[in-house]
Amino acid sequence: MDTVKWEDSDAPRWTSDIATVGDLLIEVCLDDEGPFRPAFFFTIERDGVRIDEGWAGSVAQAKAVALDAARKLAQ
Repeated sequence: MDTVKWEDSDAPRWTSDIATVGDLLIEVCLDDEGPFRPAFFFTIERDGVRIDEGWAGSVAQAKAVALDAARKLAQ
C-alpha cells in the first residue's frame, strides 16, 4: 500500500491535517466536534468542490476512512 503524507493545514476553520490522493484533497479535523461522543470530521474535495464527507470516532479512523473513500473516488 502506498503511503500518504499528512501535513498541517493552514485553514482557519479548524485544526486539521490535509493530504492528497490524485487530484483529491482530504482534510481531517483534529478537534473533537461530536456533541454527544467523540467525533472527527473529514472532507474530500476536487477543485475546491466538496464531493464527500464523513465522521469517525478518532482521528486515526477519520484518516483511514477518508483515505479509503478518496482512493475509491480516484479510480
